[in-house]
Amino acid sequence: MKEEITHSTKQIGVNTIALIDELPNKHLGWIVAKQIVKCGTSYGADYSAASCAKLTADFTNKLKITKEEADETLYWINIMESKMIGIKSLKY
Repeated sequence: MKEEITHSTKQIGVNTIALIDELPNKHLGWIVAKQIVKCGTSYGADYSAASCAKLTADFTNKLKITKEEADETLYWINIMESKMIGIKSLKY
């Protein structure tokens, strides 16, 4: 199970980076891209840190951070979709 989650969070990071290539090379695209890359790639690292936690409380705290980053990623993707910021195809 741990390996599956690690693989999934890594794949989401890779997909996030690929998604950014679909954004237009304009100021608004740069702003959204920066936000999505930051949160869309960080929760894989956050999950990795959580899986190394020694204490249950530490593990729980780090998983909460992971969820916050995932939620933020979805938020920015929703913003991007609602503004239709030049995306050819969104497969996320």
